[in-house]
Amino acid sequence: MKRKNDKAYKCKKCGRVTYPERVVCLKCGNREFEVIPFTDECTLITFSQIFQLPWGINDRYLTIGVCQFDNGIKAMGRITTPKVKNGMRMKANWKLFREIAGEDVWGWVFEPIK
Repeated sequence: MKRKNDKAYKCKKCGRVTYPERVVCLKCGNREFEVIPFTDECTLITFSQIFQLPWGINDRYLTIGVCQFDNGIKAMGRITTPKVKNGMRMKANWKLFREIAGEDVWGWVFEPIK
């Protein structure tokens, strides 16, 4: 499936990488950006397990993590494995989580690389 949110942006003036897209660079105020594509692999930086879940999620808990892609971009998403540790290599996919009020909810899903 094609990713719907597969680009980050690098400021042409100061080099700061931002995700998601911004109109103005938060570091220098510049408005010109270079598009940077995501890579497929990333490294888990930190994670948390959530046990009190909102209505509509039928899992016992969710593991959410922040991963850094090989090109330096960081993003948060759901982790598919119950056994996680910081520094794990992960494969990133942009997937449909669920539907709320007729709208699709998409997000990053990280799976361990075997």
